[in-house]
Amino acid sequence: MIDPVSIVILTGAVLGVLLIVLAVIAVVVLAPAVRRSLAERAQNPDDGDSAQGLENDDRGGR
Repeated sequence: MIDPVSIVILTGAVLGVLLIVLAVIAVVVLAPAVRRSLAERAQNPDDGDSAQGLENDDRGGR
């Protein structure tokens, strides 16, 4: 019979490997979108997305 401590260690190792695999997949999938977004932002630096001018925003709230 397998020792309970071994089961816990093996479960942790498997979950750790799965976490690493999911992180790699996320980076591979999201990297092109992030690169494209950064390139668009570099071409259009003043598209109103900056933090400047937010205090004069007329969308209410107060």
